[in-house]
Amino acid sequence: MSRKSRLVEDIRLFRKKKPILAVVFIILGLSGLILPILPGWLLLIFGIILLFPSFEDRLKDKFEKVRRDFRS
Repeated sequence: MSRKSRLVEDIRLFRKKKPILAVVFIILGLSGLILPILPGWLLLIFGIILLFPSFEDRLKDKFEKVRRDFRS
C-alpha cells in the first residue's frame, strides 16, 4: 500500500470515529466539572470542536479580540 493511500485510509477512519471521540470528550468534560482531577472545560472544548469545526473559528476570533483588548 502506498503512503498516500494509507494516509487517505487513516483520514477516512478518523472521520468515522470522530463523533464517538467527541462524545467521549464531552462526557469526560462534564464529569471533569464535578471531579477536580479532570480538566473539565478543556475536554468540553475539545469535544465541541470535534463535533462542530466552525466553533473553532469563532473561539479563535473571540480569543484574538480578548488578547487585543488586553494589550491595549
